[in-house]
Amino acid sequence: KRGLIYSLTFGVTRTCAQDENIQISLPGQTNELSIQTLYSTDGGDTYAWAFNATSDLVKVTFHNPGVQEDPTCGPFVDAVAIKEILPLRYNKGNLVKNGG
Repeated sequence: KRGLIYSLTFGVTRTCAQDENIQISLPGQTNELSIQTLYSTDGGDTYAWAFNATSDLVKVTFHNPGVQEDPTCGPFVDAVAIKEILPLRYNKGNLVKNGG
């Protein structure tokens, strides 16, 4: 839906032990993420990216912008999910009781 904010969550695995990036593009929005082995031992991690939908139908593109020494190298994208982020509701008063 146009004007709403969405969360794009996906798993990425490096296929080689060299620097890899992945570019995520939507109409009017582009971001390039560095793919690194962060926490898991198998080289795969989960990433999330928020975007504002500019139309009712949005095409998401994943692209490997790098030129690897080995043409078979590149990030492997798996388990893609898109979910609407509900807007925050304002509540009167201080919801957090501050000590002191």
